Amino acid sequence: MNVKNCRGLIVILPCLLVPAFLYSEPKPDEHAPMLNIAVMNLKAKETSQDDADAAADFLRSGLSQYAKGKYKIIDRKSIGTILADLKMDLALAKDVDVAVRVGEIAGANMMVMGSLAMIEKRYYLSVQLLDVETGEVKAASSEDAPSFKKVKKTANKIAKLLIEKLNTK
Repeated sequence: MNVKNCRGLIVILPCLLVPAFLYSEPKPDEHAPMLNIAVMNLKAKETSQDDADAAADFLRSGLSQYAKGKYKIIDRKSIGTILADLKMDLALAKDVDVAVRVGEIAGANMMVMGSLAMIEKRYYLSVQLLDVETGEVKAASSEDAPSFKKVKKTANKIAKLLIEKLNTK
């Protein structure tokens, strides 16, 4: 290779590399702390508490699916243990202040709470994602399902939406 060709490479190479560097997708920060998300049991409205508990489990499962190592979903048993220590029934712990307190004890950064309602033979799943530190609602979603068999799909849709909202903040 002669000197003239080397000079051409020296001029062209930076022109090729600079755009690639500027438009490359940033890598996730490996040292950033993982956010912990806890899901409270849902309040049952005109449906059974067992159905509401199952819907909360569906939410936990969906959140775990979409968390992709960026978020840790705190399991139901841990939340139940904390509520037992606080002498509260898991089914009755629906209040925002209780959710925030449980979240703090569980080491959660975010809490999911809400309700499962039956209205005119349709199920409505409504949830809020709360910042444990501030009590602020970071995201909320409500979806309906024609039958309880479809509540799992609905919970999964909401879980995906909550994770997407967290990812954009």
